[in-house]
Amino acid sequence: MNQTLIDKFCKIFIFVGFIVSIIYSSIIVSKYDKNYQTFDKRKIEHRFIKADTEFYFLSADNFLKKIRENDTFYNASGEYTSSYLYPKLLALFFSTLNEDIRIKSDEALIDNNEYIFKLNNGKILFLFLQSFFFYLSLFYFFCKIKKKIHKDIYIFLILFLSIEPTIIQWHSSFLTESIFLSMLMILLSLLINDNNTNSRNFFIGLFIGLMYLQKTVVIFITVPIAIYYFFSYENIKLALKSISLILLGKFIILVFLGYQNYLRSDTFYIFPWQAKFAGYYYAVDNIQSKATKIDVNILRSEKIKKTENWIKKNNINLDLEKDRRKLVEYQNKYFTEIVKKYPLDTFRYVIYKNFQSMILNPYEIYNFIHLDYTVDEYWKEKDFHINLIFNMFFSLIIYVISLFGLIYSFKNFDKSILILFLCLTVYFCLMLGWMGVSRYFLPSLVCLSPFFANGVLYLKKILKKNEN
Repeated sequence: MNQTLIDKFCKIFIFVGFIVSIIYSSIIVSKYDKNYQTFDKRKIEHRFIKADTEFYFLSADNFLKKIRENDTFYNASGEYTSSYLYPKLLALFFSTLNEDIRIKSDEALIDNNEYIFKLNNGKILFLFLQSFFFYLSLFYFFCKIKKKIHKDIYIFLILFLSIEPTIIQWHSSFLTESIFLSMLMILLSLLINDNNTNSRNFFIGLFIGLMYLQKTVVIFITVPIAIYYFFSYENIKLALKSISLILLGKFIILVFLGYQNYLRSDTFYIFPWQAKFAGYYYAVDNIQSKATKIDVNILRSEKIKKTENWIKKNNINLDLEKDRRKLVEYQNKYFTEIVKKYPLDTFRYVIYKNFQSMILNPYEIYNFIHLDYTVDEYWKEKDFHINLIFNMFFSLIIYVISLFGLIYSFKNFDKSILILFLCLTVYFCLMLGWMGVSRYFLPSLVCLSPFFANGVLYLKKILKKNEN
């Protein structure tokens, strides 16, 4: 098959993926843009605006209200707890449509909830825009990657990224993943571009800063990028200059973020509460329990008592953002001390959680919509285990093919491209894998995709050889 025909097929794959994505989004919104009473009958929830999504919508709603009241931008932004950018995008979208995010309820809600999320307020259009942004980014990536790898590889690569269900399902959700993956596509395209100018590297730094505002996982991404640059450019001074310009661009965005936080809280900081708190909340008790053989609930109670005593001893006022930052710094220090004390148990925990996060779930959004967090031990239900077995089998197929492709890539990949995608795959695993959450593995899956495509090509050649 000649290159012109392959390029046409790639464009068709991208278009088909976009159509599939918007059809799925249409189904999701038409069926599940509704509120319901939870299993415990204590509150009203929205089918897909809950958990992290609910936080983003509430943040967007509060931001809009304060801006309309002529509050300053940094005050309206509120405390930096999670994604900085995503709630602003939601606020901008609904403001442009002149639609409310929440409205007063006509129903008698449990717990005196006065507001519910408004239905039929343009959510479907936002999801369409998410899909459009991703597939436009994918097309840009296609235009760049086809100059770097063989046509027989990139046709499978584009097909995978266009329709792989674990990836494309997130375009039909109001979580940060879709926009972040689109940004990752653009970053990869910029990095493999041969036009190594000062302005390009400075722009890459600014763009990484914007990515950080969407998801903080990219905070140290300049490390794998630096490794890639040292492999790409024989001139070490040129590589160092390029990396310095990237760092400068990122630094400008981080200073903007930190200064805005300072104006509001009198504390300069760039890490959100979530990033500092995660280890203390999710990992520390399990690590310590494995190391000491003490029941995890006992350790959790002791940890809470120590934290409460620290709050009293240091006169912490949790109504002040400045003092809440002191608390989260204490919690982060508590976590790091446990890691230093039990490094081997921490390593085992991280490895276990990484394997857990690597179990892909191609219908996670569907499960999320139907999940009611007020149901006790929902993970013990029969369907949960059946789905888990399927997901493990599905994941195994992806990883086995990718492993073949990785081994084969030492023969047929440009070494700098091999280094870039391999380093980024490992980087995202190290940064997010310890959480044990499937959706946090998505950036690694995207970076793994060239090896999967190469693995498909390798298996195709083996099958042809056996036939002959």
